Amino acid sequence: MTNLPLQPTFNNTDVDLTTDTAWNWVLDVSKPPAFTQVGKPDSKLPFGHKYPSTIKVTARSLSSWNVTKQAADEPETSPVTCDSKCGAATELTLVPYGATNLRISAYPWTKSGAKDVN
Repeated sequence: MTNLPLQPTFNNTDVDLTTDTAWNWVLDVSKPPAFTQVGKPDSKLPFGHKYPSTIKVTARSLSSWNVTKQAADEPETSPVTCDSKCGAATELTLVPYGATNLRISAYPWTKSGAKDVN
């Protein structure tokens, strides 16, 4: 995490968050998601490591979805045609929005018919 220079107009500090893990995924909707209710959220700490629910999905990395000006570009229009730009099918666990520092509110999707989930 890097603190960027103070912005005089609003007198605030922007934070530049980066990650070493993949974030640019396309969801494969040919396989239904699996919802899990873990329990009730803790009202004292609603978003910590105890997520009240999770969603397991099949996804593929999308190499054409990049970062520009320290933010994710707009993803491709769905449905995405998965050819050489999509990686192998992988199972991801999604957690509630706001439960992590890096957040994605919407993913592109494909109907590639993934059968080989890692």
